[in-house]
Amino acid sequence: MFSAFSFIIYVTDRYEKSLYLFIAASCTLFVDALLAVNELYFYSRVFTVLINIAEISGIYFFASFFIETKLKDPASKEESFF
Repeated sequence: MFSAFSFIIYVTDRYEKSLYLFIAASCTLFVDALLAVNELYFYSRVFTVLINIAEISGIYFFASFFIETKLKDPASKEESFF
C-alpha cells in the first residue's frame, strides 16, 4: 500500500520534492525483494548490509519528503475548494 500511494503521489506531481517519495518507495521495494532472497534462498552478509543501507536511506528520503515538501501551486488548492 505504501509503495502504491507513493507512486500515485509521484505521478500526480503536485509536490516539489516528490522525487524523494519515489526514492523512498523504490528503496522499500528493493528491501522487500532482497529480504525475501536473503531469508529464503541465499543468506549472505552482503545482502544484510545492502538491506540495512537501503532501509536507512529510504527512511531518510521519506522523512525529508515530509519536512521539505511544499505544494507546487498553492493557488490551485484554494480554487478547488471555492
